[in-house]
Amino acid sequence: MPNQTAAEVQGAWAEKLRVGRARLDLNQAAVAEKAKVTAATVSRAESGQGSLDSFLAIADALDVDLLKDDS
Repeated sequence: MPNQTAAEVQGAWAEKLRVGRARLDLNQAAVAEKAKVTAATVSRAESGQGSLDSFLAIADALDVDLLKDDS
């Protein structure tokens, strides 16, 4: 993700989380339970507004690699 702004990185991570959740056919509440965060935290992360800790916890729960370049 070279030469991207923080907002662009967060947006890309948000999309990866949404795709990962859809792949597992989970709702935000189920992801929140797996990640040990609130559903509101999942919602914020999927909107690109999450903290680094929340992105990492949710990605781990979904088995999503935020750093892998999918392009």
